[in-house]
Amino acid sequence: MKILLTFLILIFGFSTFSMAQSQFIEKGKAGALMLGSFGGSKFGNSYGLGMGFSIAGVVDIGFSVAQSNSTERKGNETAVTEVFTNIFLSKTKGYLAANIAYVADESTGYTAIGFCFGKNYVLSNTFQLQPILSYHLLLLSGFQLSMLTSSIGLSLDLLISNHFVISPGFGYTNNVLIGELSIGILISS
Repeated sequence: MKILLTFLILIFGFSTFSMAQSQFIEKGKAGALMLGSFGGSKFGNSYGLGMGFSIAGVVDIGFSVAQSNSTERKGNETAVTEVFTNIFLSKTKGYLAANIAYVADESTGYTAIGFCFGKNYVLSNTFQLQPILSYHLLLLSGFQLSMLTSSIGLSLDLLISNHFVISPGFGYTNNVLIGELSIGILISS
């Protein structure tokens, strides 16, 4: 359960999937997004930091680290590291991005693949809102590739003054609902 909780935080809390920096950056431009995130469920909580880079506004690469704490057993903590990429397949009226990530804890590596769909709503010169729906599969990496779980998520990303990002979100997998909040800084050319 601890890797599942941390995996959910990484997916819904960081620039990995639902918080891709290219979603905020025009095609042909570059940028970087730095995020901090906290999330939790009835099984525990997780927090961490992430950073991603946008190449030409259509490809993201980045990494994140997180720590989870289980409420089931005291002292049961897990550190997780992740490397990811997002490829924006379409950025017309909305966007569609394909995602792949490698997530590892102290003992096991996992591959996550998925898609996210989003649309940008310009509320004013200062505010942009982006509802994002995502779906992902978590696969055990190594010689045996087997599906461990799938997840679905919804987040509402708010960009303030083209530099500050606030993103509350929810994820659901294996009868576990998780809530999270991410806050970040966007730097773009």
